[in-house]
Amino acid sequence: MTAERTHLAQSLSGLGLRVVPAETNFVLAEVGEAAAEVHAALLAEGMVVRDYPDPSPLAGYLRFTVRSDSANERLISALRSHLA
Repeated sequence: MTAERTHLAQSLSGLGLRVVPAETNFVLAEVGEAAAEVHAALLAEGMVVRDYPDPSPLAGYLRFTVRSDSANERLISALRSHLA
């Protein structure tokens, strides 16, 4: 789990997202104003991530569950296309 979490966090950072350090099976990343749109796009592709709509203090962030390497790569690929 630790290796997968580290890889996911590094991949998210590589996309330009600010990742909050964690020791859990979740990774929290700041997506910014596009968070709601990215959340909806990922849901449409069958990927469930946690969003924090306004007025939450975490508005603009998404929480990703650490999964298998292949599932994490699918998520990163989808994020790459939706953040472009």
